[in-house]
Amino acid sequence: MQTSTLSGWMGATAAVLAPLVDLLRTEVIAGSDVLHGDDTTIPILAPGAGKTRTGRLWAYVHDERPHGGVRPPAAVFFASPDRKGERPLTHLAAFSGVLQLADGRGRPVAFALTPGP
Repeated sequence: MQTSTLSGWMGATAAVLAPLVDLLRTEVIAGSDVLHGDDTTIPILAPGAGKTRTGRLWAYVHDERPHGGVRPPAAVFFASPDRKGERPLTHLAAFSGVLQLADGRGRPVAFALTPGP
């Protein structure tokens, strides 16, 4: 299969799913008081380089069940080519609440965030 064919299929699929993805991102990020966040490495194609490079997959999850909430748990993911601090700031621009995550050594930390200007 040609790479261009697969790319075309993925692009068409992404276009069809875009409204659902936008709704889910709004529901999880802007509609939550508490989020759990994490990131992990993912391989990203580097055409012409003969290898992949390392990107990031950022995950944000809300789960209100332990606190008597009625909304179902949900997660959203963002991919980026790097681990720059501006990435989560952009992802969480509409979020106001507590962000729970682990520091670089796996220890839990929490931050209170409010939307920026």
